[in-house]
Amino acid sequence: MFNFTNPGRDTGARRPSPSWSRSRTGEIFNETTLTKIQDVQREVDKIPGVDHNEVLSLAPYRVTYAESSPGILTIKPFMFSKVPSTPEGIAALRNSVTANRAAIAHLVSADLKSRSSCSVASR
Repeated sequence: MFNFTNPGRDTGARRPSPSWSRSRTGEIFNETTLTKIQDVQREVDKIPGVDHNEVLSLAPYRVTYAESSPGILTIKPFMFSKVPSTPEGIAALRNSVTANRAAIAHLVSADLKSRSSCSVASR
């Protein structure tokens, strides 16, 4: 799942190289697939020299959405720090993703059956 490639220019910078993986069980909104997303994110975050602000999925605290109520704006991560394990929790995550599609279209396909896996380009 990790693909290390040359970034194509000699800047020394590391940058994400997205690839798409399709869920074999339909939508990505099931505990098995969501756990895989979180596991990949955690493993990439362990790699020394990776710019962790550039490696994104639904799992890290850096990928957020906003909820508002009168006088309050709350910023929440989609799936940090736990993968939802109940049908209600998975449905809530799915609703959050579909309500915020414009902000995360690069992470989840429009049909909700594929997710992006960012690999890290290195020198």
